[in-house]
Order: sequence, then structure tokens, then C-alpha cells
Amino acid sequence: MAGVTRFFPALVLLGCIEPPSAFENTRPEVSVQKVSVAATGVPKNVTLVLDRSFALTFRAVEVGEALAKVVEARQGDYRFGLSLAPAGPGCGATAPVVLPGGDVAELLAQLRGVTATDTEENALAETLLALPPHDTTREDWVVLLTGAAGDFCAGDLVDAAGRLSRRNISPRVVNLGYPSPTLDDVAAVGGKKVFAGRDATSLKQSLDALFPSAPIAVCTYALPAKPAGPAQVEVLLDGEKLRYPVDWELVPAGVQLFGGACEKLQRSRYDARVELELRVTGGS
Repeated sequence: MAGVTRFFPALVLLGCIEPPSAFENTRPEVSVQKVSVAATGVPKNVTLVLDRSFALTFRAVEVGEALAKVVEARQGDYRFGLSLAPAGPGCGATAPVVLPGGDVAELLAQLRGVTATDTEENALAETLLALPPHDTTREDWVVLLTGAAGDFCAGDLVDAAGRLSRRNISPRVVNLGYPSPTLDDVAAVGGKKVFAGRDATSLKQSLDALFPSAPIAVCTYALPAKPAGPAQVEVLLDGEKLRYPVDWELVPAGVQLFGGACEKLQRSRYDARVELELRVTGGS
């Protein structure tokens, strides 16, 4: 009997243990929202036509570097090409050295290695007319950068700009020299005024105006449920978990993405579809 008495309390205690209730087994509800961001934008074609005649003699490095920086910073939103006029002494058409959407490394090398030629002959009209046909899938620009008052090879620069416009290629002009009525008329064909570029400051301002920074992507998204705090929220971009507060934060409207995550959404305008997944655990 003593042995039985010794184990009886343990049996009683085991008998009193109740299984977990259904409430205790329930996990918090997880609300999930997926947002697909598709590529909707089409980058413009932009052919830079750089006049290398005597007007560029003392500014070749400055102008080439300024253009190279623009190409590096804005290549996601524009497909840059390059044509250099003239290729050497004498008049005649100069074919583009890099077509829009071509080898960016080659384009940058050409810009950073550009030199001026010791001649007034610039064949600007013929160089404009040698540009490739309009790409019907996107907007086409040609940006003429010259310090000359016009075409020194007796070409009709305004007529050449008009022909481009009729081919749906819109001309822009950056004047690296003194005011010129001819360049004003060329710019008017494209519906714009001449952009000034007589010194480094005005050139930078004009290039910034021509190729403005891309608008910041709308990086705020509503959540599928209201969380008590960030610990209840998971944000995944193309399956990769983003870090709080490095990549996102909670705002009254939902979740706001910034930094690299926001940049990826921005690039998706031109690249490929991306998927943003928002998960809220136990929200109201």
C-alpha cells in the first residue's frame, strides 16, 4: 500500500492536465497583398551631335566630360547615341559613331577622348541628315551642340532640322558660343529655345534642363491590414525580404520604400516587371 500511496498523487496531477484549447493553437492571421509593377515607360532615343570645328578648340575636354556625366547618370531613361562633325577637313556627311541604344562604353570613350579640328568646315546640315530613320517605337531627339553660327559648308541647317522634324526626330540646340539667329531658328523647329552653353556653368544648367532627373517612384503602398507596429510587417521585393528601417518604414498611408528598393521600382518603368509583397501578421 505504501508503494501505491507514493504514486497516487502523481497520477492525480497528470489527470488534471488539460489539453491546449483551440484558441491557444490558433496562429495569428497573416494578411498578404501582392503588387505587380510592370514596365510602362519607353526611354527616348537621343543622338548627341557634337560640332568639333574650331569653336570647340579650347573646350573639347570640358564639353566631352559634361556629356559623359549626363550619359552615365541618365542612361536608364535615355538611349544615347553620338555623331561627331566633322570627321576631318572637308565637307561631307558624317555617320554616327554610336547609334542610340548602342555600346555605352564606346560612347563614353568617344566623349572623353573628343578633340577639336582646326577648321571652320563643320558640315552640320549633312551630319543631321545622315542620322538613322526615326524609331517608331519611341520618341526621337537630336541634340546639336555647336559654337558655330551655322553650317560653314554652305548647308542649310534650318532646312535640315525641318527635314528631321518631318521624320519625327525633334531637334534641340545647345549653343556653345555667341548668340546666333540661325541656331535660334533650328531650335524653334523643335518648339524650344536655344540652350546656353558658353561656359561650364551654363552648359551644366542646360544639360540638367534637357535631361532632368527622373521623378522619384511612388514608393508608398497601402497595407492589407493595420499593424500595431513594424514587427508585424514583412516587405518582400521580388521575393527578397527588405530591412526595416533601412529599406522601408511605416507611414500613415501604409509602407514607404526608399533607397535601393525604391530605385528598383523606378527602374522597373523601363526594365521588367517586379513584384512587391506586403505581409501583416495579426493586424486589425
